[in-house]
Amino acid sequence: MIRARPTPAPGGVPAPVDPVTAREQAHASAATGATNVLLVDTIGTLHRMVRLPTAPAGGWTRQLLNQALAARLDSLPALSTDTYAPTVAITEHVRARNPRCTAYDCPTRAHRCDLDHDVPWPRGPTAVDNLAPRHRRHHQLKTRGLVATRLNQDGSVEHSMLTGLTVTTRPEPLPGYAPGEGYGPGTAA
Repeated sequence: MIRARPTPAPGGVPAPVDPVTAREQAHASAATGATNVLLVDTIGTLHRMVRLPTAPAGGWTRQLLNQALAARLDSLPALSTDTYAPTVAITEHVRARNPRCTAYDCPTRAHRCDLDHDVPWPRGPTAVDNLAPRHRRHHQLKTRGLVATRLNQDGSVEHSMLTGLTVTTRPEPLPGYAPGEGYGPGTAA
């Protein structure tokens, strides 16, 4: 997946990556064979993640990338299933949309989290709009009824605590859609 990684600052705390470095990292990643493309709308909401074959010799060009995407669009797997366990496509999509645990102030990466049904299965479907990555402890808090959640279509989650406090968490913006970056709302394309 083409995604810029934070550069560690002194003391081990991640520091934001400037747009020039992020662009260079994305180009280097694509040239070495990055195989995932994120399809987003004009405000940066993820609609699909498309897995492509390895990069052709010489790397991807805009024309080759467009041809490969067009060839894959008709055969994309569904983002829902009738079973309890999510498919690989569903898992990849949810983890691309929410790269970290959706609980308030939890830094756990999504690949180390459970994919939790917001509306419990079988009442709720196994689909991208009903699954969120949650650290095992936060998953258990929700399952036990100590926290109520509501997953929104944009990947944000509203957490209602027993105390009456409601906290909303939002996924990290996709590369290029954070404030001040080239594709965010209010910028000329």
